[in-house]
Amino acid sequence: KEAPYLQFERQRQLYEAQKPYDTSVGFPASPPAAKLPQAEANLGVATVSGVWAYQGSRPIVIAGKSYQSMDEEVRCIDARTGNLFWRYRHPKRERCFSGRTLTPPVTINGKTFVGTGDGQVLCLDAKTGKSLWRVTIGEPISAQLTVAKGWVYGATDKGTVFGFPTGDAKDDGWHMWGGNPQHNGFCLD
Repeated sequence: KEAPYLQFERQRQLYEAQKPYDTSVGFPASPPAAKLPQAEANLGVATVSGVWAYQGSRPIVIAGKSYQSMDEEVRCIDARTGNLFWRYRHPKRERCFSGRTLTPPVTINGKTFVGTGDGQVLCLDAKTGKSLWRVTIGEPISAQLTVAKGWVYGATDKGTVFGFPTGDAKDDGWHMWGGNPQHNGFCLD
């Protein structure tokens, strides 16, 4: 368990990194409508830009299995019982702009894709959690990836847009954040 002073220091660093973005988009002081005291109490985020970057855990449920990113882990659990099928622990704990270590997962074609705070895209076997491959982008990734027609697309915290082929044309169906226009993650059960 992390000591409370380390958590405070990490939150302070995150706040200092995010604060300049508030002024760059027209918020020299946060408007009351931003409800930052509530965001800070519930999410640990105290800037408008941080709230905009926050995505939550956004689990995906497919055939009774829930795939979710939690701190430095990707987990697959039974959606009804909570029993763990597998867990993948990412060895690096660098956080991205949103304060997360891993992006929300994308699970399609028997694979689970996540971006990382240390600038990688990981592809895991959705049945076992074993690492299939990784691509180093080199900049922190906060936003959920897009997987379409055999390609992975994403954007880094520094504004770099990237895309690369997965080597499998069946890696398709997650065409935007949240999976589809309803952003419901294709919760198939």
